[in-house]
Amino acid sequence: MPYLFIFSIDFYHAFFYFVLYSFLGWCVEVLYSFKLKGEFVNRGFLNGPFCPVYGFGAISIITLAKPFENNIIFLILSCLFFPSFIEYITGFILEKLFNTTWWDYSGTKFNLKGRICLKFSTIWFLVSLLILIFIHPYLIEPIINAIPLNYGITIMYILMGYFIIDLYITIISLIKLKELFVELYHISLELRSKLNTIKQIGDSIKPIAVSAAPRNIKNKVTDVFENTTKNLSNKLDNINYKIDNTTNNLVFKISSKLPKEEKDIIYTLNKKIKELKNTYEGILDKIAYNHSRIFKAYPNLKSKYGSKTLIDIQRKITLINLKAKKKFKH
Repeated sequence: MPYLFIFSIDFYHAFFYFVLYSFLGWCVEVLYSFKLKGEFVNRGFLNGPFCPVYGFGAISIITLAKPFENNIIFLILSCLFFPSFIEYITGFILEKLFNTTWWDYSGTKFNLKGRICLKFSTIWFLVSLLILIFIHPYLIEPIINAIPLNYGITIMYILMGYFIIDLYITIISLIKLKELFVELYHISLELRSKLNTIKQIGDSIKPIAVSAAPRNIKNKVTDVFENTTKNLSNKLDNINYKIDNTTNNLVFKISSKLPKEEKDIIYTLNKKIKELKNTYEGILDKIAYNHSRIFKAYPNLKSKYGSKTLIDIQRKITLINLKAKKKFKH
């Protein structure tokens, strides 16, 4: 295997190029994130300190552009095209496989479907030239050539095993995350359906509640029903009636006078909503504890299953982090 060739480069060198440039790319991402946030964040797609997209981008430049480095026009076009092509294809594949958008340049001028943009394509172009002119010949090549071949082959196989394991763990984790996204999406749809039904029932019993209420709390009862039905329409977090004991008892007295069928519907819906909320929160806990690294690495991650779910996940991760910090202080 070490002597297989990828274009004009043997597999041994190509593999180490991939490893070293993936690591350098990871370092760049971590430093960039640290500059923005002031804290360490593992910005890699994999669990380890590697960003494969940088490795593939560098190999594409070295294997396809370097042979024509004396042709200035082709060299410039290659450095412009290949890195952006790799970034675009990587973003496209991740979107299709996991129904998520990992980075989004939609808010940047001259972007192509949010996957690439002129600003970063220009940066990749300059980095590519820097790789070909300085980094590769004066840094990467000397490092690889300094490793004795027999040791290098052993290291290569060890690293290959590591990458296979890391990639497997990452993919399994992302598949599970996708499944949890789907669960949250269906639960939110079911919740909305139940909430709409309760809203309709609330609208129907509102006149009864207001007319039966004592004069001193009649306005309060009206406000309760209006605020509750409004919240039911707009917020999953506010599905419980937020009323005091007096009004609460009054509502139950009124509902007890309703036909048994409607009363049973109210109780059944309330019970189901509580179960759905508990399930929803349980799934959020799973994601926050088991997949928080992904959301820290890609804070602008988007899902086709809606932004509400992502907001809830970020909220849960923040709460867990705050609890951990308080526990650490004590």
